[in-house]
Amino acid sequence: MIFLVKLQPLHKASGKSAYRVAKDLGIGKTTVARYIGSERVEVHKIETNVVRMAEYYGAHWKDVVEAIEPEDEESLVAVA
Repeated sequence: MIFLVKLQPLHKASGKSAYRVAKDLGIGKTTVARYIGSERVEVHKIETNVVRMAEYYGAHWKDVVEAIEPEDEESLVAVA
């Protein structure tokens, strides 16, 4: 299963910098930038940081995560 994380719109609406969010949550700026750098981020598991970021922006994590079934699991490339 693949999850689509959609935090960018919430981040833009907040008006805060990635640095401020990272500092407030005590997580790396790179982690924040990864989730706000594009409209949708595909992940294979939902990290705690996604839940924390959603709550920080005033949303429930289920409102920013969408589960999708891959059409053909054999076509997915595993990245370590």
